[in-house]
Amino acid sequence: MTYMQSTLSDHDKHMVRFDCNVTQFNDFIKKQIDALQASGETSNNIMVNLLKGYKAITDSQFKQYIPPLINEYDERSNITKEPCQEQIQDIGQSW
Repeated sequence: MTYMQSTLSDHDKHMVRFDCNVTQFNDFIKKQIDALQASGETSNNIMVNLLKGYKAITDSQFKQYIPPLINEYDERSNITKEPCQEQIQDIGQSW
């Protein structure tokens, strides 16, 4: 596992590092994915790790939005990171 792949597996730690700021977290993840792709690497666990990061959000009201996303991913594993990030971003901006 390369450094970039390792970085993308620690989403929960990054969410805490960004003090649960969804905008900063999403921006960081996008940059990491871009860097991974630019180096010719891939990761098959981006969505799982993204949801892992969102689960690390500490706000109890915000946390209620995460299980439906996980259920949607479990039921239709074709959900991608972009709509998921946009949905969480919209929820975060309404806070």
